[in-house]
Amino acid sequence: MAALQLQLAQTEGDARKPIQRLLGSIQKAMESRMAAVTKDIEALMQSSGNIKENIQECLQKQESVLPIIAVLQMNIARARKAENEQLDRALTFLYTTINEELESKVPMVNRVLSRCLSTEDAEPRRELLKAYFAEDSEEDKPQLMVDALLGLVKEAQAQKGQKGFDLKGALTRIREVALDVGVAQGEVCEDEEVSEKLSEAMGPLTDALADLA
Repeated sequence: MAALQLQLAQTEGDARKPIQRLLGSIQKAMESRMAAVTKDIEALMQSSGNIKENIQECLQKQESVLPIIAVLQMNIARARKAENEQLDRALTFLYTTINEELESKVPMVNRVLSRCLSTEDAEPRRELLKAYFAEDSEEDKPQLMVDALLGLVKEAQAQKGQKGFDLKGALTRIREVALDVGVAQGEVCEDEEVSEKLSEAMGPLTDALADLA
């Protein structure tokens, strides 16, 4: 929408009309969605029974969770500004529970990597990774980890050029975590095949960083 607004500002005469109509349609659609989400939040606050089940049903109806998260954040800020503690607590409970529900659907390997990426020191990262690898599971954890690391590289590269995004910094941190993965896996279980898989995952990272040098 910001791009369309910029285009409108740079357009003159009758050529502005189609852009204005499109912007108007987008604005109405956004207002309609936000109004629907607001009703869903009000319904949740007034609902009885198992609140988690009610939240799950509400989330299943949403085309995207972003509007409900945005409206909750906005209303929490308003409640705090108005010093309405009761409303603040209720909205914050909904916000926290919804985020917990969303997080529970994220694969464990992605949750582990997310925590590693936000942790500065290598030692706590490696402890977290060792705990992940040590836990009994029928899953091929090394392969899942390799796939997740490669996914992170692709996500970072897809954001190249975006304002404020430090691609080199992101890839460097992913590389640090990838090295920690190798160390943690090696301490938990020495397996030459696993080491080869992890080495393969380092290839695209090394290439991507070399391209930025």
